[in-house]
Amino acid sequence: PLWSEIEAWRARSAAIRASRRARRSAACAVALVIFGLLPWNTQVGVQGVLRSARHLPLFAPGPSQLVALPVGEGQRIEAGAVLVELSAPEIDYRRQQAEHRIARLDWQVQTAGFDEALRARQLVAREELATADSERSGAAREHERYLLTAPFAGVLRDLRADLAPGEWVGRQEPLAVLVDPSAWLVETYLSEREVARIAPGRGGRFYPETRGQPVLALEVVAVEADAARQLAEPLLASTHG
Repeated sequence: PLWSEIEAWRARSAAIRASRRARRSAACAVALVIFGLLPWNTQVGVQGVLRSARHLPLFAPGPSQLVALPVGEGQRIEAGAVLVELSAPEIDYRRQQAEHRIARLDWQVQTAGFDEALRARQLVAREELATADSERSGAAREHERYLLTAPFAGVLRDLRADLAPGEWVGRQEPLAVLVDPSAWLVETYLSEREVARIAPGRGGRFYPETRGQPVLALEVVAVEADAARQLAEPLLASTHG
């Protein structure tokens, strides 16, 4: 039967070629074959790093001693809460010296009317009083830098296990990280060919390597056109897979 069908098509080949409907069907068949053979993979699969869209590393502004640590690892924090309280002896000493000078100079100004010698240097005493007050204000502002507070609500992570009241820390020594768990960001690096296939507004999915974690739906928010010469995220280096 198959051979008979082929012979029948061969006998009617001239009529079939002259038929517009047959030519249309043949063109559709050829297009379907080409469509099936071409690689139509529209996905871009790359490694990425999931991190909080808003996070704040906490560092010691200078050599200081830990006074209080009112927040523990993983604890939720409201905006404005004190995270770490540090004390810098040098700044405390400057403030105390300024306060002593202010008390002495203020007494001289207040009693200048009863002492001729003090009255003679009253103008100088007022200038020195203003200078001492400025020094005290500067020391107070410096002291506020050692009171680390939360600029936004979040969760405290990566708190150093060896931190305890009385411990000394060095300048720019990392203490912890404040993380906002309400928004997340995935960073990745693409080749030039892959960059051409994505655009802001397109969707994607993030598959965590840790078992049991849910798959996250993503949206492309930004694509940097310039090639990166240095990785901002070390985990994206080839040495980490």
